[in-house]
Amino acid sequence: MTVMRKIIFVFLFSYVSFASFAQENITAFEVKNFIGEICTITGKIDNLKIIENDKGGVIFIHFEKPYPNNPCKLVIFGKNRSKFPSNLEEYYEQKTVKITGKITEDKYGNPQIIVNEPSEITLIE
Repeated sequence: MTVMRKIIFVFLFSYVSFASFAQENITAFEVKNFIGEICTITGKIDNLKIIENDKGGVIFIHFEKPYPNNPCKLVIFGKNRSKFPSNLEEYYEQKTVKITGKITEDKYGNPQIIVNEPSEITLIE
């Protein structure tokens, strides 16, 4: 195989591999159609719910509408809570954000993305 053919082969292989992992850009209302996929979601945060428990708690960040009518949510588990701003409500509520992550379902079948780092959530001005 000539050098040029090798370069073309590597380029085509890289392109096909990248294309197969390309992320969809979707709204919070479309999330339910992309369970199991990695997507970029842009939407407005309606509200947050912080639940305290002996495991460090959990934070639910609801997109577009208040729970239980929200189309999807972000979930921050207690073990990661200290990484995020202490004033989460002020920081995120009623703001538009963008997040890329794997869409999963909670135990009730509702779409969610588990967030481990603040850098995963981008505020959109």
